[in-house]
Amino acid sequence: MKRILGSLLLLLFLLSSAIAQINVVPLKDSELQIKKNSLIYSLPRVTININIIVETEYFFPGPYQKYADKYLTIKNTSSDLDIKSKIVDIRINSVTEPDPNATFLVIFKKNEFLLNYCSSSIIKSYGMEGGLEKSDEFDTNLSIPSFNDYDVIFTDMSVKRNFIDVTDTTYRVIQVDSIFQKIPIYNKVITSKEFEQKAEEAANYLIKIRKRKFKLMTGQFETETPPSDVNSMIAELEELEQEYLSLFIGKTIKVENSFNFKYTPEGNVKEKKIVLFHLSDEFGIVEEERSDSQPVYLLLTNNSITSEIDSFYNRQTELKKKDKNKGLFYRIPGYASVKVIYDDMQYVEQVVMVPQYGVLNYLPANMFKSKSLKILFDENSGSVKTISNE
Repeated sequence: MKRILGSLLLLLFLLSSAIAQINVVPLKDSELQIKKNSLIYSLPRVTININIIVETEYFFPGPYQKYADKYLTIKNTSSDLDIKSKIVDIRINSVTEPDPNATFLVIFKKNEFLLNYCSSSIIKSYGMEGGLEKSDEFDTNLSIPSFNDYDVIFTDMSVKRNFIDVTDTTYRVIQVDSIFQKIPIYNKVITSKEFEQKAEEAANYLIKIRKRKFKLMTGQFETETPPSDVNSMIAELEELEQEYLSLFIGKTIKVENSFNFKYTPEGNVKEKKIVLFHLSDEFGIVEEERSDSQPVYLLLTNNSITSEIDSFYNRQTELKKKDKNKGLFYRIPGYASVKVIYDDMQYVEQVVMVPQYGVLNYLPANMFKSKSLKILFDENSGSVKTISNE
């Protein structure tokens, strides 16, 4: 009798040890009620952030443009307003976040909770110590689009007064001792200078600036001891020279605007082409198509590097019966090619890890019988980094 009882106890012990200590089911496929000995965790997915800087360049002709050749011998100056926009910088980065399509309910057979998380419920490890870590976040400080209002003011039109004294002479006839005489009468009138006069004055002042700068650069000082701030004096004269030169050759102003776009790839999509915005020469970044605009595209392509692994796991599923219990789910991440295309020109191409493009699989439930089991996950991809029983 004792021998039979001992055999029964041994059998019960073996049966209890054979029962998996964990069962994991996809949350979206489960109607199970959450119990006190269960937890929820997620695998990560990637959201891609595209930041594009567009520069709009405005050229404004100078007010004295038509006198540039006459007074400064500068030829081929433009008299037309010109506006051009171009892409000057593109930055692509990715940030991980919990994947709602890869969220799981973990049912423990015993009241032992051995999961550790990163922030936002993404799994970090099993059977190991570790607290929450701050995950990456997108920079949400976007610049507000700004445009020039075509009202550039040229302030340094001249260093002299805008008026000139004009003397007008008239005559009055008077009689002196039976003789008629003409007496001149001078009338002084203040009038505005002709536009060409002001252009000539500005050109002359520009030449004086250049002469003064030349003396400083060649060491022709008014005193024997050179000034201590010669370089700063030359720099100020060069800045003043450019201001007066712009009265004849025109002025260029550049305005930068940024465009941010976030996209979360879907795991079952092979290729995705998205119109980010339209680029207009006159208005830069615009949402709607214009006569002078062309679309800027985002082209996302699944590189399918895990296709063979995916086929292998599918064959295994067909060859064996469906497991009653499953261990923790993990991912073998995929990769995507991200391109930005404008005017049939590829501006940038970058390969980005996209976990949701990869293979989703689970560990055997039986391996979780070990109390010393330790599993470390990659919080950015959801892949298994290490498994140990130490």
